[in-house]
Amino acid sequence: MHQRGIMIALMILGSFAVCCIQLHRAQATPPTGITTLDAGIPYAIGTEDGAATFDLEIGNGDRYLLIIGSLAASDVEFPLSLNAHPIAAVTKQPIKRIAPLAVRPITTPAAPLPLTDRTPSQDTRASRDFSIHVTDGALDDPRSYHKVRGRLIAEGRHVRVYLDGDQTERELYPDIAAEVIRLFDDEVYPTSLQHCGDYCDVDGDGKFAILLSHWLGKLQGGQTSVGGFVRGSDFRKTIAPPFGNQADVLYLNSNIAAGPRLKTLLAHEYTHAVLFSARRRLADSMAVDTDEEDWLNEAIAHVAENMHSSDWSNLDHRIDAFLQNPAECPLVVADYYRAGRWRDHGCRGATYLLLRWCTDTYGDQLIRRLIHSRQRGRINLQQATGQSFEDLFRYWTIALAGAPVENSTVANQSPAGLQYLSLNGHIGEHDLQGIARDEWNINSAAPTLSLNGTSSRFVEISAADSPGIVRLCVSSQSSAQLQITLIKLPSAAPDQNGRQPHLAAR
Repeated sequence: MHQRGIMIALMILGSFAVCCIQLHRAQATPPTGITTLDAGIPYAIGTEDGAATFDLEIGNGDRYLLIIGSLAASDVEFPLSLNAHPIAAVTKQPIKRIAPLAVRPITTPAAPLPLTDRTPSQDTRASRDFSIHVTDGALDDPRSYHKVRGRLIAEGRHVRVYLDGDQTERELYPDIAAEVIRLFDDEVYPTSLQHCGDYCDVDGDGKFAILLSHWLGKLQGGQTSVGGFVRGSDFRKTIAPPFGNQADVLYLNSNIAAGPRLKTLLAHEYTHAVLFSARRRLADSMAVDTDEEDWLNEAIAHVAENMHSSDWSNLDHRIDAFLQNPAECPLVVADYYRAGRWRDHGCRGATYLLLRWCTDTYGDQLIRRLIHSRQRGRINLQQATGQSFEDLFRYWTIALAGAPVENSTVANQSPAGLQYLSLNGHIGEHDLQGIARDEWNINSAAPTLSLNGTSSRFVEISAADSPGIVRLCVSSQSSAQLQITLIKLPSAAPDQNGRQPHLAAR
């Protein structure tokens, strides 16, 4: 058997043993106050030593939804053990009704960090060099980089467009440089300035740079093609080529065509440039890492796409990938490249949906606060919202399940285009079917399950035609930091083949 399979099997046996111990303890526990579970209302299940043991009365036709999340590190896969056996009466219910989320909408913008002043420049260099990481090698290996001589082919009010010196303008989509300039000057730059902030003129040439290159179609030694990217290292004057270009620059694949996708790419990538710019001043004055963690960096850029009224071409497939397999799509990944998840669509779908929910809940000023913060990752999100990450994670997974949290306070929708998002319907080129659920008839063997840190599983429980009272145990390693939510599904709730979840804190 494969070594990983052996390890998973051993961990499952360990989890099963924990379940047995917890069930034995529960049998010796005197009855406590019994809670009547209202349909459609989420309840938090208490855990102890990596396990949750509770009693449940399941009537004929009743269905319950277990949301099992892990708050542990994302680089670990944890086995899950589910166990159930019939009992005579409900005596153990470590269950607490989840209160509405107390929301204080963010209505005042964050004060932007000071950036380098831009002054009009007469810098009209016909060409300049840019180093690009093109192999599958280490980021700190200079042999992994290729120097591109960029030739200036067009210039706008705020941007200069360069073309890879190995290419001619005849190879490009007709008038693409002019369209890039129009979109950047008239739409992307002013919208971003209003909602996110400005970029830092790192090289002091007075304008932002965009390089069109065919190399973006054959990154990682020809294995990967991307539409565009921005590197944080380029915005650091202390990082010399090839590891950083000491320039405010955005890279676009030279095969890009005019159309909605072009605006989406520009909006997304330029948001990265604004965020890197905001953190660059801190990096120059502090001896700590100030760059935002990848998961939140990408989430901010994806939500910004909505602010720019962009199309769904950069998101539809990512949302769909996450919804189909949420347990294998960890949310908090500090470094996608080193974690081997640089092109993991499901992870990107997860982080977008979390921040989209947060923005719909707290208001779109949240994005600006996150960008111009001195914090990173979970702490940044906690400070900006005033909520613990654990609470944000739980309420978000409840929203993914489509369950209401009664009387929740939701920030007014912003005029920037952030609107209520259904997870069951057509988005872009994908038909979303809601969050995937594992089905478990408790009179049958439990499914073999696992989940990554900062991911969740949604398990639908029923008793088929054998109603009764059961004692359930859900367990994993204590290091999984399980977070468990139970929802009794309304009798009219859509089933696995017709579910209708909505992303909102309602």
